[in-house]
Amino acid sequence: MTSIDALTYPIGRFAMQNHTTQSEIKTNIKQFAQVPEQLKSLLEGVVDPNQFENTYRDGGWNVRQVVNHLVDSHLNSYIRFKLAATEDTPIVKPYSENVWARTADYNIPPLECMATLSHIHHRVVVLVSEWNEEDWNRSFYHPGMKKVITLAQNIALYSWHGRHHLQHVKLALSKDI
Repeated sequence: MTSIDALTYPIGRFAMQNHTTQSEIKTNIKQFAQVPEQLKSLLEGVVDPNQFENTYRDGGWNVRQVVNHLVDSHLNSYIRFKLAATEDTPIVKPYSENVWARTADYNIPPLECMATLSHIHHRVVVLVSEWNEEDWNRSFYHPGMKKVITLAQNIALYSWHGRHHLQHVKLALSKDI
């Protein structure tokens, strides 16, 4: 792994599995559920608000953008869970993360985002809490990825995604201002 890869993917790249066990799903749900509290703990430790402008790598997003991205991304994921739970293989709408990162709402301070992120995660966890194997095998089609994704794969992806960006925030906050 190159040094730029190590900064871009500090916990490694996501590897989509074709089959996920119920034990792995439970672990993914638990990890997903923990992200908001872990992130909030990091953000509350910031003494100088200018640190929220730190990036985790040259050309990468700053802390404020990463946190706002988590809100948008995980909100989209919640909608995808809900659509796939209630429709037969719906087609989901992709979006341009980098374009969204330039919108005015990305100026919302990170700590102000935490209630929204916590609520989104709570909704996902409540939604999926009583699902069985058949429910986890429901799926949606992602036209950007050009593939069908099961809900078991989606919880694995978003468990990874939260931890991935949590590490980005840690890296950015460890830099001097």
